[in-house]
Amino acid sequence: MFRISRPQEFFPASVDEQLALISAAAAVLSDEDVAWISENRDFSEAERYRQKDEVDAALVASPIVSAERQRIESIFAEEPVRAGALYLRAYAKHMASLHDLFATAMQSDTEVLDPSFWKRVITMADADNAHAMYLSSDNWPFSVFHKLIDELAGFIGDDQQALTAILLAGVQDARTSVFNIFGNEYRSLDRQAFAVRVRERADWIRSDGVMPLFAFKAATESGRPHAAAKYDFSKQYEIAVAQILLSQKQRERQRFVDLCNTYQQLYAARAAYDIYEYFGFYAFARHLVIRRAMRELANSSDARARSFHYSASTYQFAELTQIMNLEYQEA
Repeated sequence: MFRISRPQEFFPASVDEQLALISAAAAVLSDEDVAWISENRDFSEAERYRQKDEVDAALVASPIVSAERQRIESIFAEEPVRAGALYLRAYAKHMASLHDLFATAMQSDTEVLDPSFWKRVITMADADNAHAMYLSSDNWPFSVFHKLIDELAGFIGDDQQALTAILLAGVQDARTSVFNIFGNEYRSLDRQAFAVRVRERADWIRSDGVMPLFAFKAATESGRPHAAAKYDFSKQYEIAVAQILLSQKQRERQRFVDLCNTYQQLYAARAAYDIYEYFGFYAFARHLVIRRAMRELANSSDARARSFHYSASTYQFAELTQIMNLEYQEA
């Protein structure tokens, strides 16, 4: 029958494995470094949305992004349940490669200005952007969810409450769930004091994969829990699926269950992606290597260090390639 997968099932490494890498890296970072990594993640996300048109244009123009997009679209030319299974295998392979690249980089800073390292980063990050477009984002005409949603809607009919519960897939979105995981431990702290407190508490990563460092606003601003905290996503999903199953003819039930399970797994993978990339390990690793590279570049050119910082932080890889090639030519 149907089951509810959890985002943690789709991480490329266990939370314990992520914690070990993060703790080892943090041990040699100053409080200022930790605060910078936290703040730069927020800067990166805000600036990415401010420069959305330019970033989107770069995504469309990138041959690496285009190749990965075509690969994803070709998978979903298949029947949607089979396509979902095929995509999740491809997604797991991609995430494992992404994790291995940055986990290795975190453990050594010898490659911090190596052009071949940054070429691998750019290639992997651009491929990753295709998954961001088609799995995590709702802003593009194609999505890994579209065919599944269309067929599920045919089973559900006009019951909008059931449709909503099923499309939420028993999983709360990370961008709202982070507002429900903190008490008063970080309330009203500024960024520096927040970083110090995170270190003191060794509160690097929670069991759900969220790093408090990347939930500064949620952790430090007073206020009531997000309204979604009162909504039991799992229970409402189970009720809705069971309700629609009862209304189906016997011969249609297995197809409905298969569609629900496929959609729900993809949605859990989407939640895992958002946690890992924007609130978790990848955010930490990415901004850590940016911090290291900036420092090295600043030894020869403050202007180049600033250009590198902005391009690397805002996903503008064409400019980043030029900056690193200049460094290579001078070397």
